[in-house]
Amino acid sequence: MTEPISETVTAAPGPGEEAEERLRPVSPRTQSWLAGFWFLFFGFVLASQVLGFMLGLDLASFGALLSITGLGLVTSFLLLGVAIFLFRRHPGEPVGLMLSASFIGAAGFLGPAGIFFAWIDSEELTSLMAVTWIAFLVAVLPAFPDGRFVPAWGRWLTRLAFPFALFLSIEAYAQSDVVETMADLLGLTGGALAVATLVIRYKRTEPGLLAQQLKWAALACGGGILLLSLAMTISYLLYFGLIAPAWADEVSFLFIILRDLSFITLGAGMLASLLGLRLWDADRAIARSAAYFLMTLIIGVIWAASAAVINDFVTRQLGATGKGTVAAISTGIALIFVGPARERVTKMVEKRLQSGVMRLKRLPDRLALWQHLETPEAFAERVVQSVSECLHAASCALLSFEEDRYRTLAATGIAPEAIDAWVARNQPLADVEKRDRDDHVFTLRVVLKDEDLLIGVLLLGKRTDGSTYAGGERRALFGIEAPLAASLQRVRQRTALNRATDDAITAISDRLAQLEQAKGIPGQATA
Repeated sequence: MTEPISETVTAAPGPGEEAEERLRPVSPRTQSWLAGFWFLFFGFVLASQVLGFMLGLDLASFGALLSITGLGLVTSFLLLGVAIFLFRRHPGEPVGLMLSASFIGAAGFLGPAGIFFAWIDSEELTSLMAVTWIAFLVAVLPAFPDGRFVPAWGRWLTRLAFPFALFLSIEAYAQSDVVETMADLLGLTGGALAVATLVIRYKRTEPGLLAQQLKWAALACGGGILLLSLAMTISYLLYFGLIAPAWADEVSFLFIILRDLSFITLGAGMLASLLGLRLWDADRAIARSAAYFLMTLIIGVIWAASAAVINDFVTRQLGATGKGTVAAISTGIALIFVGPARERVTKMVEKRLQSGVMRLKRLPDRLALWQHLETPEAFAERVVQSVSECLHAASCALLSFEEDRYRTLAATGIAPEAIDAWVARNQPLADVEKRDRDDHVFTLRVVLKDEDLLIGVLLLGKRTDGSTYAGGERRALFGIEAPLAASLQRVRQRTALNRATDDAITAISDRLAQLEQAKGIPGQATA
């Protein structure tokens, strides 16, 4: 199943370009064989989950079994669903096939399948499933998402992924803690190297949809590896008895949650990346994750520091019974800093990771300068270009309302005829809704008014990844409504005044020329 997928082919280099290796699409004949193996693999994992849960009911009550394996069972079925979707959507593409196989292997590693493997006296299958999903993931990431190996050394990860998996499979049969630990560390190392190829390619890719795909994939894999590493750390702490017995059950439950969440993060992120779902939301997801992490870290440090400072004082005054008081006071102190810390962290993260929204919020300052441009068309061109870049809009247009009709001042991503047809269908524009997800031409509409005076309208289509705009993006856009209306009105008034002045001067010049000709003053008329 793996040999045809991992085969590479060298593309013919263009002028001045180096040869580039790609994963070769699977031929129709090979695809039929792979489909058979895929269905066998999928059916085995699905049956293992169902049979494992049924066998578990003989060992524990439904509620107890669900509390232990429920999240893993849900995660497994989610991964199997993603595997089906990828297999149907990308039946002949190596990237989609390997990702699908990886998710099936991950589904067999989670949930009640382990109960079935123990029942057939083959607990090693759990470790083999883990090796399978790691091997396919390490093999596919260097060529993600289009089969190209960037950087070039990533092709060696794909070629060595399955021999590497055979080495890791020793863990399933070796009865040695050292071997198991080494296998776990090597598995994480291989995953980290594969994620590194995503990061390197992202840095070498120009901003755009491909860069967002790589960003989503790196976020999904990095987040999954981080959560899985935390889960493994907890498992080692439990194994070596470094966790108090009174907390063993709670910590074991935390291990299960972190492990299963790591696979949910991986599956959801990779699916969104490969299918191009809301690619521009990757920045927002990273920003929120970073903000939550920093907030947790700051509040934790404040709580620990305050507890250390007041612990001695309270303990001396109240004795051993003062532990609850120390915790309460420390928690209160930490809560005081939640608001200021959240505001500062949010601004810092948005500035670094949501630059488009931040630039849009600063647009009114630039409007004050652009309103001195010569024509409304030049002003509108700057506005349309800036807004479309900040929000990654597939189309954008700025219309001016003049003498009971709309005139397109500037537009990008859409033909003037399409704008005129849309305007004709949606009259009067002053009453249109600000947001219409079902409109395939312009999703967002910002009506520009100066009190009751209609000045124009700013129109935006969906984002370049086909998605609608997030709440923060919409708030930033509608936040420039008043300054944009005022600036456009000033440009129109100044332009009208300049034209009137020019016309007046021209009329006076023509009148003077006529008078001079009437008086017979030679040469003066031409002067």
